[in-house]
Amino acid sequence: MGLPARLSVLVPALLLVAHAACTTDDPPADPSTSPDASAADAATAEDASTASTGDAATDAAADASEPGAGTIGAGPYAAAYSASDGVGIDQRPSVTATFAGSGLEGYTASADEAPLRGTNQIGEVYMDTFAALGRWNGGTTAGKFYANSAHTYGAQQGFHYALVVPAGQFPTSGTISYVTAAATAPTIDDGSLSVGTATAKMTFQYAPGGRKIALELSVTMPGDATYTATTAGGLADPAQSPLGTFQASHFGDVAVTGAGAACAGASACKLSVRGFVGGGGADTGARVTLSYVIASGTIAKAIRGAVVLKPL
Repeated sequence: MGLPARLSVLVPALLLVAHAACTTDDPPADPSTSPDASAADAATAEDASTASTGDAATDAAADASEPGAGTIGAGPYAAAYSASDGVGIDQRPSVTATFAGSGLEGYTASADEAPLRGTNQIGEVYMDTFAALGRWNGGTTAGKFYANSAHTYGAQQGFHYALVVPAGQFPTSGTISYVTAAATAPTIDDGSLSVGTATAKMTFQYAPGGRKIALELSVTMPGDATYTATTAGGLADPAQSPLGTFQASHFGDVAVTGAGAACAGASACKLSVRGFVGGGGADTGARVTLSYVIASGTIAKAIRGAVVLKPL
């Protein structure tokens, strides 16, 4: 696949955040240590340089691994997650992680956030040399997660996660398109629907003055509805996307079209997305990870999932 070649300047992982302002994910009682406090962290983070040379449209690296093959590289990792039972949606730019085969056994972001799989199974397991994805379900978590460490999920619920090796280099010009490499089966928070399917596409447009990101996400829930979210301008015109940038992060709301349970609340139906672009070294941009939630003000009917994308 076409990927950016070796460029001259290193930067941290590109944090992608499209954070919906809906009321679907109430934070724990102490918001200063809650998993939904990372927007404040991003606002005080050290500026990440995105200066580089090279053109993403013409540069290529020939040694990228094939999706679904291999073992993820050494950490730390950039992690994104979305889960019910009070966990919510968030991202962590640097975590350590433990794997058993291709499945995530647990990660540590801080003394307060170090959840373990516990008795859960892992659904939709995916791993390659750049990323890992899965869904803890059918059991109870262990470890530490703020005030409530034991979170219980049925087979039709889950803790959706996506991890990626941090990025090393980024271009200042050109466009990279991404398609789905793997996705967890979307779940509704109250477990009342069978798990669904999800696909995503993205376009990253780089320029010396910054970058824009376009997103198209489709989620189908059996017996319910298909939900779609597309940034303004579509994939062809990231310049119109509401997903803005601040330092290394990206954020914004995306309206959702869908007549199902997740959009039946009193608020406007919106998509919230968080994640990272990563790869490391010459394979920077090799994978994009997303965690997401779709909701309209009724937390029990929120729909969640995670996606790993690869260059087109």
